[in-house]
Amino acid sequence: MQRTLPALLVLAAVLPALGTAAAAAPSAPPACTTSNSTIDTPTYSGPWPDNWEISVTACAQRIGPRVRHYAIVTWDVASTIGMSTFNPSTGLQIDGHRPGRAPARTQWLDLYKPLNTGKDGHRASKVFDVRGTAAAQTSVALYLDWRNDGKDAVRYAFRASPAV
Repeated sequence: MQRTLPALLVLAAVLPALGTAAAAAPSAPPACTTSNSTIDTPTYSGPWPDNWEISVTACAQRIGPRVRHYAIVTWDVASTIGMSTFNPSTGLQIDGHRPGRAPARTQWLDLYKPLNTGKDGHRASKVFDVRGTAAAQTSVALYLDWRNDGKDAVRYAFRASPAV
């Protein structure tokens, strides 16, 4: 019985540390893909430049039994672009999913006000997690609803992150 007590005391001292180490999920670095697009303003056909230079970075990061998804969008606008170019349904759709499958979770990043300033800028989506051990990736699509073009929002797809 005396030999058991020291062993139990050692075990009692070590178990909390093991529990903390076991609870901390291993984390891989984010896997990201950046893609760019030049988008013409369809409601302007004058002599001045009117293109939007859009860059989207889609990221997925494996953290134990879940995958973290997020995106970053940046834009440069021609100096001739005015304010109020877009309608309110303008934004970035971020999907977390397995390759070839429907999204497990989707997030919307509203870009109506930031894009309507007529200035260069950038926004990052909120981070969201999807549970599961299967490979997953982040897909991103930009929806631009041009003011006064008489059409619904136009979808511009960007490259997905690598699967993690």
